[in-house]
Amino acid sequence: EDYWGRDIPVNRGRYNFDEVVFDYFRDDQILYEAVKGDLIDFRQELLPARWNTGYDTPARSRGALLQEEVQLLRPAGLHWPLFWNMQIERFQDIRVREALYLLMDAEWTNEVLNHGFYATPSSFFHDSEFAQRGTPSEAELALLEPLREKVPARVFTEPFAVNEHHGVGWHRKNVLRALELFREAGWEVRDNVLRHVDDGRPFTLDLLAASSALAASLIPYRQVLKKVGINARITAPENSSWLQRSRVGAFDGNMLSFEPDNTPDLFVAWFFSSSTVGQPFSPNWAGIVDPAVDALIEAIAEARDYESYVAALRALDRVLLWNFYYVPSMSRTHHAIVFWNRFGRPDHDRLVRMAGIETWWWDDRKAQVVAQIEGER
Repeated sequence: EDYWGRDIPVNRGRYNFDEVVFDYFRDDQILYEAVKGDLIDFRQELLPARWNTGYDTPARSRGALLQEEVQLLRPAGLHWPLFWNMQIERFQDIRVREALYLLMDAEWTNEVLNHGFYATPSSFFHDSEFAQRGTPSEAELALLEPLREKVPARVFTEPFAVNEHHGVGWHRKNVLRALELFREAGWEVRDNVLRHVDDGRPFTLDLLAASSALAASLIPYRQVLKKVGINARITAPENSSWLQRSRVGAFDGNMLSFEPDNTPDLFVAWFFSSSTVGQPFSPNWAGIVDPAVDALIEAIAEARDYESYVAALRALDRVLLWNFYYVPSMSRTHHAIVFWNRFGRPDHDRLVRMAGIETWWWDDRKAQVVAQIEGER
């Protein structure tokens, strides 16, 4: 009650509860049941199937339990994209990385497996003004021209777009182009197995995932890979094992979210700067060492006005995308929340951050309605 900062402008309307209790659950299924059972007031849902049908309860139909999708001001970025281990020789060939990109039908996965829960991104800064668009602007070209010999030519001529698949699971045109790129890189199909033309070794993939749900999302991709003779093994180990293998590079492909803050700077450097490769707590698990990327990261840090800052981010976005270090697949443009209808909330568009409850307040009238509905169950 005597908090000194209670009425300063930045706190007006915030922190309206005397007490907030955070409950931790070891099992996500129990957490899900807890919110339906009215043991907790609020949670964020991450599983698409559960979001679509898992809360169809009498309490929801009567307005006591609410589901809502909210947007944030920050870039949505990439939600658990697949990336390649650049410390392994075969992934250093851009033709191999592009071929692997062409075989991923993210649109189909998002529509069929994820029930439209995620967007299909075309930028590392998806759903923000930092995302690449059209061909490079004059400000971007000023940064890119000195790097022309170090970046893919398409950076200058084409906007990066979501790969054309038409949401059918696999696309014949893309498969044929992928096989062509593999041949150019020294790999060809022999007896239904993709092998290196020199020594006959098979092209296999060891894919790592942080959870069983993420591993399941890669199954359609594995099936398409099999069509071109690639045997892919998908592993979702216990969390500490996943972290250890990720940090030491014991994988071919891995998944890690890139969801930047409102003004990406150091966050970008941590993920993509060559200086972070091999550092114990760096998220640059892809092992990207690219002088053009380093130069653009430096340009972001040195920008002296907002227009230059945006241009540097968009230029970096193009270079990362056209190098196919990552396979963009999902972007969480909306955040799904489930809560009991006992609260007043401000009228807002996008949230600054996900911790929306700090601006909510208790509403006695709504709470009484919920109590009446609960008492009638």
